[in-house]
Amino acid sequence: MRQTFLIARHEYIKYVTRRGFLLSVLLFPMWVVLAGVVPQLFQKAAPDRNFVVLDHEGGYTEVLTHGVARATARVTLADLSAFAKRWRADLPKLRAAAPDVAAMIASPERDSSLDAFLARGGLDPVFHILTPYLGSGWTEFIPRKPPFNLVTTPDDIAQASDIAAIAALYFKGVHTVDGGRLESVLVIPKGFDGGALPAQYLSSDIGDNALSGFIRQTLTAELRLRVVSRLVTDRAAAASAMRLNADLDASDPTAKNASPVAAVIARLMPVALGFLLFFATFINATALLTGVIEEKSTRMVEILMSCASPREIMSGKLIGAIGASLTTLLIWGLGLGAAVFALAPADLVHLALVGVHDLLRVENLPFILIYFACGLLIYGAIYLAIGSMAASITDAQALLGPASLIIFLPNLLVSVIMTDPNGMVARVVSWIPIYTPFYMLMRLSAHPAPWEVWGTSALTVVTTVLILLRMSRVFANHLLTTERPPAFASLVRGVVSRLSRQRRTKSA
Repeated sequence: MRQTFLIARHEYIKYVTRRGFLLSVLLFPMWVVLAGVVPQLFQKAAPDRNFVVLDHEGGYTEVLTHGVARATARVTLADLSAFAKRWRADLPKLRAAAPDVAAMIASPERDSSLDAFLARGGLDPVFHILTPYLGSGWTEFIPRKPPFNLVTTPDDIAQASDIAAIAALYFKGVHTVDGGRLESVLVIPKGFDGGALPAQYLSSDIGDNALSGFIRQTLTAELRLRVVSRLVTDRAAAASAMRLNADLDASDPTAKNASPVAAVIARLMPVALGFLLFFATFINATALLTGVIEEKSTRMVEILMSCASPREIMSGKLIGAIGASLTTLLIWGLGLGAAVFALAPADLVHLALVGVHDLLRVENLPFILIYFACGLLIYGAIYLAIGSMAASITDAQALLGPASLIIFLPNLLVSVIMTDPNGMVARVVSWIPIYTPFYMLMRLSAHPAPWEVWGTSALTVVTTVLILLRMSRVFANHLLTTERPPAFASLVRGVVSRLSRQRRTKSA
């Protein structure tokens, strides 16, 4: 036992003092930040989606103009809500003075909030009401540019006789509007009904579904409104009925906090833990594999075996690698926590803490620890065995590639599991032993059946023990060998031939 902990201490210090460890610890948060920030930057720098309308039916240009105004107001309201939360607006006091403004800031995604925002006159009047309730030090609010621009139709396109003539003029690419290029032309024919006689949409980028989706949604709403208006004489009443939406105040009565945001955080936390299990494991498992190969090539392993058994060497290396993985996760967790406390609004910090508390309840915590620890042991033992079978990094590629493909296979089903965490697919793949830790971490917040949790936990523990025993034999048998490892095809042929021999023996 003493030798095991000495080796573990040596391995841990070796891993955490390498420059590669520091780089991996820093690069992953940078990658996460870039993944979250870059799309926002591109969203703010979105292209000018300028389009014109040739409305031969009549009435649809005004409808699209109104739709563009609502789309712009929706984006502005969402940004204003985020701005108010960032600068810690005092919503209780705002609610006492202007309940409609407080409601739209609290829930900008609702149509009722958008209607109230427009009824108040838009950004300037609402911002004037909001400013006395913002925290100290707030900066200027700069709204995003409109997502769509309906511009005046150029004369040559307006006078074109048919679609072919419009296309010939349009695709010359000579038209500019307000300093930007004209992106799309919408032609609404006489008698347009959305079915047998559709509108024509000409665009240089039909793969951009933002503008085409907006136009389709707006025209669809207008067509439905016209049908309803034939039954209801008051068009305003018909329009009001068409805009009705059922808002739901969702809550989880079993959670400490009924906030939907806290519930979302609690649901995403296990998914994050699953991915962190993969990243932390493979970052340090690769170092584990290369360390074994280096020790074999320098004959250092012979010195180790003079004072410790192969099982003690393997156990020490696994403990050291797990310690390095936990250190990595601790640094990432502290960094993320510091960033959230420093940058996020106070209410979001509170909801994040509540979401984490709901996840780490007494009934969940033991299973989280079991899945996470067993996952680290399973994947670390596999990589350690591969390292013991190879004499060089080049040799390790013969087994490392197929093994990594098999281990990374769960990533293909992440979207399915997140969409339906208690569906048939999720329940079936959760019982595949080497994938159980990853999938069950993702499913815990969806409250799978107790028998599934207990059963998969027992399966994970048994699988971990069996893999450790098997990998320890592989490690002991190949630790001193210097020959090249068998190719993957040779392993398959060996398994097939062994099964054939067993079948012939039983038949005899």
